[in-house]
Amino acid sequence: MEDTSPLDYLKLMVTDEMVASLVTETNRYAEQTLEDKKLSPKYRFRQWTPVTLNEMWAFLGLIIAMGLILIENLEEYWSLHAMYKLPFFSSVLKKDRFCLILSFLHIANNND
Repeated sequence: MEDTSPLDYLKLMVTDEMVASLVTETNRYAEQTLEDKKLSPKYRFRQWTPVTLNEMWAFLGLIIAMGLILIENLEEYWSLHAMYKLPFFSSVLKKDRFCLILSFLHIANNND
């Protein structure tokens, strides 16, 4: 199994269907949260666009990587400081997008 990637191993335990459910519920929760709020033009939630299956896989990969590389402050994973710089994180998802997904991450429908 020379051509096996870490994602291939993850997909042995976490299926596309499971991640698709996360995508659906995260998008639903974002929509429910944002529809009732009048947001100022500068509010970061205004930047929300529905998360895709590929973005959710990337998000989950970063969560796993954060468990391997322990840093106290979430924002330091995207730091440009020479001492903390981890280019892997910014190459996968921008910090703002990661934080938006994290803000709306949902597993179940609140209406059920």
